[in-house]
Amino acid sequence: MERTRSRVERLRLIEETLENRWMRATELAAMTGMGRRAIERDLAYLETQYGERLRRNDKAEYRLGSRASALNDVEALAMYMAARMLTHTGIGERHYRSTMQKLAKQVPEPAQSALLKRVEALKTRDRDRVLDLVAQAWFNRRILVCDYASASGKTKKRKLAVYFVEVGRRNHEPYALAVDQGSPHRSVLVFRFSRMKHVRLAEETYEIPEDFDAEAEIGDAFGVILGPTVEAHIRVKAGAVTAFREVAGDSLRSLDLGEDGSADAIVAATLDNQGRALELIPWLLTWGDAIEVVSPANLRDAVADAHRNAAAVYASG
Repeated sequence: MERTRSRVERLRLIEETLENRWMRATELAAMTGMGRRAIERDLAYLETQYGERLRRNDKAEYRLGSRASALNDVEALAMYMAARMLTHTGIGERHYRSTMQKLAKQVPEPAQSALLKRVEALKTRDRDRVLDLVAQAWFNRRILVCDYASASGKTKKRKLAVYFVEVGRRNHEPYALAVDQGSPHRSVLVFRFSRMKHVRLAEETYEIPEDFDAEAEIGDAFGVILGPTVEAHIRVKAGAVTAFREVAGDSLRSLDLGEDGSADAIVAATLDNQGRALELIPWLLTWGDAIEVVSPANLRDAVADAHRNAAAVYASG
């Protein structure tokens, strides 16, 4: 009985492996701890079950071909693009990878192989445990305890009630919208996964308020930040207008073209609790002299100071 069960488990493992990549019989033998002849018998059995889906190439590698997709072409492309975006987070946690592999198997070639190759390249990192615990905290309404490092480098103990999880539109980093139960203010703040250390789940539970609206909280945030909205007036030089419009995306409120090909743009951003547009400024700096910040004055001054400081560094070199 034990032998039969072991073979069933081994066949399932071989099937799952060959659905994701090409492998030789010797590699399968090493993976399962079996001899090559036993693996060849397993492959022969799988051939009777799957027929032409079990393929063998000229390198003596085996692969289980994809099933016919139940999706139409646009649906398959949408699923591929969604899974591809997930890979840009760089998260290699095993359940996360498994999800993307399952999504990949729903789309036809050549998209399937391209996506599986990308998933295979993801590496496991220390922060993957953070992902696991945040998921448990959010779905089970349990307090998440961690040491959280602010942007300034100061670390503080946090007891987070996670209300929402968001992925940054520009940096593809995961964030939690949460209330620090240890803070007297009890306001919803943004916490970046990568800044959480020594994470654990507490037994304490919480409830998400019925009137909590994540979309309203994030609003016009240029990144993932909560606070009041500011509209920045940007003058864009001719030649950079098309690229600026494309990259600004949903943050672009309006863009008026001038006769010379330049444009006046209004970009929405969100201020932090000190009135700074911290996530907008680095993006504006990437445009160099292709843009000019017209207003508000404090944003114009911040960008101008950054450019002057950079110029001074290069001038001194």
